[in-house]
Amino acid sequence: MPPKNTPQPPWKTSPELVGLQIDLQPTQDSTLPSNYTYWLHAWFLDQIRQIDPDLSAELHNNQTDKAFTLSGFLGDSKSIDSPKETLWERTIQFFANNTYHCQITALNKPLCNALKNWRIPKTIKLRDSIFQIRHWQISLPPTTYTALWNKVSTDDELSLNFLSPTAFHKNGNHMPLPIPENILHSYLRRWNSFARRQFDPDEFSLWAREGVVLLRHNIRSIKAQPGKQGSVTGFTGTIQLGITNKALRDPLHSQLTHALIAAAPYFGTGHKVTFGLGQTHKGWVSPEIPIAKSKPLPSLEPAIPQRPAPSPTKSIPRKLTARIKELQPIFLASKKRQGGDRALKTAELWATIIARQEQGDSLKAIAADLGLPYDSVKKYSLLARRYLDQF
Repeated sequence: MPPKNTPQPPWKTSPELVGLQIDLQPTQDSTLPSNYTYWLHAWFLDQIRQIDPDLSAELHNNQTDKAFTLSGFLGDSKSIDSPKETLWERTIQFFANNTYHCQITALNKPLCNALKNWRIPKTIKLRDSIFQIRHWQISLPPTTYTALWNKVSTDDELSLNFLSPTAFHKNGNHMPLPIPENILHSYLRRWNSFARRQFDPDEFSLWAREGVVLLRHNIRSIKAQPGKQGSVTGFTGTIQLGITNKALRDPLHSQLTHALIAAAPYFGTGHKVTFGLGQTHKGWVSPEIPIAKSKPLPSLEPAIPQRPAPSPTKSIPRKLTARIKELQPIFLASKKRQGGDRALKTAELWATIIARQEQGDSLKAIAADLGLPYDSVKKYSLLARRYLDQF
């Protein structure tokens, strides 16, 4: 049976994100070292080189977030340990009668255009093993970051399924746990690398740390060797996230969370996503644990208002003024000395920062309007939110 190849992917638009799945079979039972994704990574870059040498070089040399993800060969394989029982001696056996799947995602327009012109070959050769490409399909629809933002519903469940080992860098080590802040930070980092609309990572991380929780999980740890050398302990399985009632008061970051979850299958999760780690699907896949229903969020316009943000010395809307006046006595009560001008001014400053954040203004914009250093405004925001948590 000949491979079901067509000359190239058929989309006619100019997307910024897309996912392709290649279905393949080994020509015979084949065994590869556990770090075979290192060679698969090189194979893919060589395919792009044949289309656009400069783009391939950029993808290879870029030391930050790369504009693609690449899974390993997903399917029924067998891991074989040597008598030494070390990861370095481990091999993976692929069977000739089985079909395996390899997913490739592109995260920016240049790579999407390159894949559009890609004439998918008939075989993939990794060392002495040959895999025949039987078929390919679009696994994740062509889209843009703006379309993702506009399409996402805040009624969607925040559930994710991790198909391959997933881990994060933490203080020079691997963190094999689905901590919500780490998960969302990895998505936002890629979003800010490739999307036109940017978000403050420090603001979002602070909000996510305090407002996004792990509702339930069904995970297990697993070890992998994703690159040329070194091993990684990660996790696979399913999780469900939730947003606290207090965090829902920030509709911008709530909307951003849902957009990032929608982008997760394109982005992959954590690090080493170009070497097979962090393959991610949406949804809960463990039927024995029911999904908890999340509360709907208020509707939100997709665009952030571009008008100048108000400050205490400018004319400001009545609604914002009322919120500042509501918060000011709360923060004044936190001051040991409440009779002086300094305590009043500090309380007013904290109230202004929090009220401005609640209406969707960034810390950078607030700092610019107040004429204060960004780090100072960030510190005041953190202190004010900590006090509100105790109030």
